[in-house]
Amino acid sequence: MCHKGDKGGERVLQKKWTTFLKAQLLCSLPDDGFPFNIIQDMFVLTPSKEAWKSTVFYGVFTSQWYKGASGSSAVCAFTMDQVEEAFNGRYREVNRETQQWYTYNHPVPEPRPGACITNTARAQGISSSLHMPDKVLNFVKDHFLMDSVIRSQPLLLKRNVRYTQLAVHRVQALHKAYDVLFIGTDDGRIHKAINVKNKMYIIEELMVFPEPQSVQHIELDDEKGLLFVSSYSGLVEIPLANCSNYQSCGECVLSRDPYCAWTGKQCSNIKHVPAKSGFNSAYGTSPKPPSHHEQRYGEIWLWIPPQIVCACYLEAFTSANASMKHIAVSSTKNLEV
Repeated sequence: MCHKGDKGGERVLQKKWTTFLKAQLLCSLPDDGFPFNIIQDMFVLTPSKEAWKSTVFYGVFTSQWYKGASGSSAVCAFTMDQVEEAFNGRYREVNRETQQWYTYNHPVPEPRPGACITNTARAQGISSSLHMPDKVLNFVKDHFLMDSVIRSQPLLLKRNVRYTQLAVHRVQALHKAYDVLFIGTDDGRIHKAINVKNKMYIIEELMVFPEPQSVQHIELDDEKGLLFVSSYSGLVEIPLANCSNYQSCGECVLSRDPYCAWTGKQCSNIKHVPAKSGFNSAYGTSPKPPSHHEQRYGEIWLWIPPQIVCACYLEAFTSANASMKHIAVSSTKNLEV
């Protein structure tokens, strides 16, 4: 739908949208195609106005059918390239007798029905929808559904959990950006999940209300670093990052939280760490760490696969050795970046 230039038609579609087109979003399992066909919430993540083509559409879906467990939810993502491909493709039309939709394989009038006003259209004297030919408006009135389906496989699938709302924040870690999702449930919880190479990991769960109640809305304030969560009974604010919960270098790194980094003394929000300070996180190390064979006086360097080094200051050498062994084992099983 185009907000600019769409003023309805002069004779056809008067005072109605002339650019209203629809395409089916399909969030389904890859093995058997089981569909999550009910959209609970969508979040449009656009890095900047200049980078609008990199927009990602994150959606929370449930299904009207049950498979194995009731109340399952899925999170799917769709790219702007997928959306553009669908809306630049073929149209569908409905058979009046059977009420079934079929692919329209005949010539399409010009300018393209449902499209925004382009420079090419302006050169033809069409500066708004009021100047659009009747044949174009009659076509879009009956062919508002696109033939292509915009498909995605679940990045996150949860059984016995019903997701209701989500908000997404793109976090700049040391070497690259990561998408962090804050997903609300119908019993008042927030799941904090991170998208790493199109795989989603839940890194934190918070109960935000005193009693179980459905999350109705989530609003993210990047400037203040806060998440506002509402239900029918109230509104709460929670920080985007809870780095102070992690008391050691190992805990900080293994949290896999891109907001957090170990500064050598504490786990802190990367946003508040001075640029010249060295720190370690699950998504990068600054400055370049020494070899894992190197030892320094007063601290111990912990080598955590894959290629992550923690500089943890010692209180007692014996306890540090024990912690190092524990972290090395835990990281092999739990750390995926």
